[in-house]
Amino acid sequence: MHERDRQVVWAISLDATRTRGEGRKIPKSLAIPNPTLTEIVQAATQLGLNPQATEASHPRTHRQKTGYVKISKQPHKLQSLKQLAQKISENRAQTPR
Repeated sequence: MHERDRQVVWAISLDATRTRGEGRKIPKSLAIPNPTLTEIVQAATQLGLNPQATEASHPRTHRQKTGYVKISKQPHKLQSLKQLAQKISENRAQTPR
């Protein structure tokens, strides 16, 4: 059932290794290489977006289970995606690898 108060963020939408044709939604300069569902959920939680993760296959890459996160609906989805990417980038910078 479609939830009108939530919007879907696919991991592929934030992935710098993907092209726009493959589903990336934000500019490559802002995108994150290979974001995980865990990172997206953590960033969404920090931004207060009430995330709910689901492992699934994106329609354009149906053989890979990348997953998506449902977040609280924002007026501008593109702005939400940019904020998530920025927060993931900050979190990665703080975590030593």
